[in-house]
Amino acid sequence: MGGGDAGLYSVHAGVGSASVEVSDDDPGSGPRVSVANAANKAPAGGTLEFRVTLDQASAGEVAMDYELGTFSQWLFPGEDFYDGEGALNGTLTFDAGETEKVIEVHISGDAFFEHNDRIYVGLANLVGDASFSESFATGRLTTR
Repeated sequence: MGGGDAGLYSVHAGVGSASVEVSDDDPGSGPRVSVANAANKAPAGGTLEFRVTLDQASAGEVAMDYELGTFSQWLFPGEDFYDGEGALNGTLTFDAGETEKVIEVHISGDAFFEHNDRIYVGLANLVGDASFSESFATGRLTTR
């Protein structure tokens, strides 16, 4: 059986028989979700934009959770950076036909960023007919 051969099958073998239900749980032909590294470098008081895209429009709603974080010991989530709602996580929803969303991350006016401070966004808990292509991205902060 190949992809898309889901259904109820009868199997006859010698003396007995059985019914087997095959479900197709392979990633479908639906859109692939990716998040890109932030193209801009944000200074203190600026913003980073993470673009989340579907490689094709979906016929139905596609939703996922996102979380912001850092590997830096000098950045404090919720204090030094946060999303447009003032939070560190949320849900991103694509309506049918939409192919691009932006997670905007606001950077506080802290003047003590090091040259390698990075913020990341991670995507998880995908709902809808889609699959992840790239679910993690980073953005770099710059000094003034």
